[in-house]
Amino acid sequence: MLEPEGFYDAIIAYGLPREIIDLDRSAQSNVPYQTFLVNGVCKQGGSLSPLKCTLTSSMANRWLSDLSQGDPGRVVIQSHSGRSGLPHTPFDSLQHSLTMVEAMDDSLLFRFDLFSSDYSCALCRSLSTSWPKSCLYAYRTADFPSEDGRVNPTALVPSVDISDPTLTRVKQNEVPLTRSHTTFLRSTSFTFPHSSHRLPLTAIKRVFSQLLFSKIRPRLNAQPINPIDAESLDHAIASKVHTYLGMPFRFRSYTLHSPVNAWGMGFLSVARLNELAAVNGLLRDLNHHIPIFTHMSRTTLSDWSCTRSDCRSPFTSPVPRLIKTEHLKKSIPYHWIIAQDTFRQDGWTLPQLDQSHIFRGEVAITHLSNNLPPQHRLPKRLLNLLAKHGYCNLADVGTWIILPSPHHQTLCIPRPAPTIAPQSIKGHWPRITDWTAGIHRFLHTFLAPDPTVIIPPKQRQVWAEDYLLGFSSLLSRFHDPQVPIEPHYFASDASKVPLSSPFDPFPLSSVTFSSVSHHTSSTWSLQSLGPDPSTAEGEAFGILLNLLLASSHPTDDPIILSDHLSSVKFLNSRQSLSHLSLHRHPLRHIYLWILDILSRFQSPPSLLHVKAHTSSTSLHSNLNHIVDYYASHSHLPSLTTTTASSFSFHLTPCVPVPTFFLDTFTPFSPRTGFISTRLQKFVDAAYLHRNGSTFPSSNITFPPSLYDPRPPPLYPYHRAVSSFSAVVQLYARSAQLDSGRKLAVRTSSTDGRCRFGCLAEESSHHIFVECPRFFSIRHASTDNIISRANTILNVLQMDLPLLPRLSNLLHHFLEDGSHWPAQRSFFYLGLVPKLDPLLHHHQLRHLSGLQREKLAAGLNGILHQGAILCAGRIWGIVRRRSASSSPSARTESDLAARIKELALPSFLSYIPSSSPFLRITSSPTQPSSSTLSSL
Repeated sequence: MLEPEGFYDAIIAYGLPREIIDLDRSAQSNVPYQTFLVNGVCKQGGSLSPLKCTLTSSMANRWLSDLSQGDPGRVVIQSHSGRSGLPHTPFDSLQHSLTMVEAMDDSLLFRFDLFSSDYSCALCRSLSTSWPKSCLYAYRTADFPSEDGRVNPTALVPSVDISDPTLTRVKQNEVPLTRSHTTFLRSTSFTFPHSSHRLPLTAIKRVFSQLLFSKIRPRLNAQPINPIDAESLDHAIASKVHTYLGMPFRFRSYTLHSPVNAWGMGFLSVARLNELAAVNGLLRDLNHHIPIFTHMSRTTLSDWSCTRSDCRSPFTSPVPRLIKTEHLKKSIPYHWIIAQDTFRQDGWTLPQLDQSHIFRGEVAITHLSNNLPPQHRLPKRLLNLLAKHGYCNLADVGTWIILPSPHHQTLCIPRPAPTIAPQSIKGHWPRITDWTAGIHRFLHTFLAPDPTVIIPPKQRQVWAEDYLLGFSSLLSRFHDPQVPIEPHYFASDASKVPLSSPFDPFPLSSVTFSSVSHHTSSTWSLQSLGPDPSTAEGEAFGILLNLLLASSHPTDDPIILSDHLSSVKFLNSRQSLSHLSLHRHPLRHIYLWILDILSRFQSPPSLLHVKAHTSSTSLHSNLNHIVDYYASHSHLPSLTTTTASSFSFHLTPCVPVPTFFLDTFTPFSPRTGFISTRLQKFVDAAYLHRNGSTFPSSNITFPPSLYDPRPPPLYPYHRAVSSFSAVVQLYARSAQLDSGRKLAVRTSSTDGRCRFGCLAEESSHHIFVECPRFFSIRHASTDNIISRANTILNVLQMDLPLLPRLSNLLHHFLEDGSHWPAQRSFFYLGLVPKLDPLLHHHQLRHLSGLQREKLAAGLNGILHQGAILCAGRIWGIVRRRSASSSPSARTESDLAARIKELALPSFLSYIPSSSPFLRITSSPTQPSSSTLSSL
């Protein structure tokens, strides 16, 4: 066996934390070496331990809940409206008894008073409890005042002696007492790990991600923090990075934490993680798959709406009157308050997509009146009069009907005046009748963005399926009779055309899909789903429509053809699918609709995959060619196409939005539509859109939209071994490089002229673009850029001299000129002039759109990487010049004090030193272990 001291010496020599030694020593003390056998004991940590513990403690929970029925001290949760006997919505009728909450081997017992709490503890006589680890939490109770002078207060909690539970003697246990607030989920202060060399920025990012954010992220998911505190943590992280880098002036925290595609450094941001955790927590609470959590959260939302927001949802737009956070956080979960503020700043809403209780009349007249415009509300005096005589709900004064029209318009029909009613009610009945008859005109004001959510979801699904089948039959006349399609074949395909730059935070695109069968041929648009639907959604909708057609035209062994392999595989494994397995799937709402249709088939159709864009002439491939052609030629809303198959039309219908299979509470944004999954993408985009560009306005007078929109390559910012160029970008984009001009303004240590002998003022632009000292570096960088660009062009069998405008940009990229906006170069910020106009050349006409985009992306990466490497080399020389010209504060004695000496045996003396502060010497005698001493 190895001697432990040798391992300890290696830990000290490499500068590793001494805690490793302490941990190893603790594992070597009093180590048992003999095994022992036990019988009839549940093994803790085994594979079945969580299940055993959950089932066992759940019986105690149910038993304690049954015994607590009728106990005046038990905690019963209900909204204020429900407790007052005037429920506004069905959520107000929910009641929840909170008795016990377990988490593995820990339990929380809830009571209103000390007597009931003592009683519940005494009831748990069969459960062994570690009383030294227990605690009593008493908030806002007279039994334990907040201030009684005790530093470490305790309380006595009764229990039964576990050694003999049959005794009537009660045992008193002293436990800690918490009365003011609970502190939890704290993380220790962060320090950089010891290293003999300064870490590059990419490694620093990994250190923060693995050592700090791995602890912060789960804590934020459990309990988000104040947004101001989250911003302060981002600033603290930026300050620690700046101190470690050792540059004079501090960079902007926003530049450090912005993603690379937004011209940042890609560090994780506590503020963005905090917003995402708050929004995710809100949606998790309101759409939880366990009913008790759903009921609790919706009771809280109903209480917030009806008692603090005038019966309007706090997540609607415009947001109802805001209440100070100090008043809300005592009764509303804090992450809900953060989520509401995020929704308000980003213009999002959180509509309730199932409000069929209004259609059933199960909504209070007061609640409905408060949601109408002020001029159409009933007076409070009349509302109180109606409630006094039992006319509380909408069903008491009217009933809803659906008109038999294509638009399925809903009307509220007033009830006739009651024959037996007080005269005061009869006198106001005409006004009540007029108000009831006009409700339907204002449904869009409080049911936005979809007023049809008043209809039950099943009825909306039936309408949507009838709409799809009806339009498919209407368009069936466009089917080409010359295309042989067997009756049991159904094919579909989707197509997508971008309508804006794909690099915009909120891009626009057109997605269409086509369906062809023996009976019908139709093409549909997904514009109703939002400005930027995905091709996968179009493919899934094509499969859905074909399933509907197969069910409406029964055939033997129907076959559904699709070239979307993911959907085909996913749906063919439907036997193992469930609502939980689809929870985070981006096509969840469409797949749930498809699974519902498949459940109606006695013999489900075959779903087959067909390869797209092949030269095969099989029936499957021919059908795929047809639907691909129809889908790709129907993107404009008013398109007239004349083909040999006579497939022409003037308007592409839009698919219905499947709100009946979305979560009951799903975020909605006018820029993106309903946001059902991938919430982080939209939260980050909204955060960046709200906070603006990472470039300071004082540094660049032109918006970034004038430059090439393609994002920078990730390698220099994420994976580069040496990343000084990224450090220069961090400070340059923050306008914090210590140029002569900035030193003159901030420190008055220089006159601001160029430190390399130029008579011009030393600005960042002068150093990087104009200073003749760095002409050779710029020339070498230009040659490297041209060489790499020629490599890409040679693959496409193109010569750079044949593209004069592109050649001019590459040869003069690092200089001012007409190829830059306003003829001013900003290559040192990583910016690139727009490349698309340079590629519209007759020599490139043979390139497809995909090849042209690959060429532009490759050139953008070459220019960006060459630019930041050139800027890094230039500023490295500037920093070395500054260090050599300034007097050093260190003396030789100061440097000698930092040198460590490591004495090694003579046969190891050949090992070189990897640090100037580590001196390796040869020991005259062979020691038992290495020694490390300070000079």
